[in-house]
Amino acid sequence: MMSFWTERAPRERLLLTLAAIVALIALIIQFGLVPMLERREAAALNVVQSEGTLVRLQKLKNSAAVYRPAVMPRPFPETIALASQWATEMGMTFQQDASTPGQSRFVFASADSTSVFAWLERIENELNLLVVSAELASSERGLVEATIVFSESTAP
Repeated sequence: MMSFWTERAPRERLLLTLAAIVALIALIIQFGLVPMLERREAAALNVVQSEGTLVRLQKLKNSAAVYRPAVMPRPFPETIALASQWATEMGMTFQQDASTPGQSRFVFASADSTSVFAWLERIENELNLLVVSAELASSERGLVEATIVFSESTAP
């Protein structure tokens, strides 16, 4: 390899060095900068969607409005099983246990915030479960850690 380099004229060495630098810059941009910018845009979109959902939920909470769609009442264990199934279908991994009688707790170690909010909305609208408490904290790469406690609704 060294003989190849020493056999080149100074002008050829300069051109080869410049070509290597240009190729290195192109690789850094293609495999470093572009994916990083794409992840940043996706994270910004998730933040905007999550903030919109939080604002909507805060407005509902402040107005003391309670929206309960007309759904057929189901036994509590069946609704929790459906909630677990939906979380699995959405690709979210979780631990689930019963907190107290008539309540169930879901713990998501690392989940997409948009998926968690969509799951929550579906459960409240279609299963008529009440959210007793919800704790969300940001995690790595724009994901969230969430602990959500549900109780069965007393009135449809």
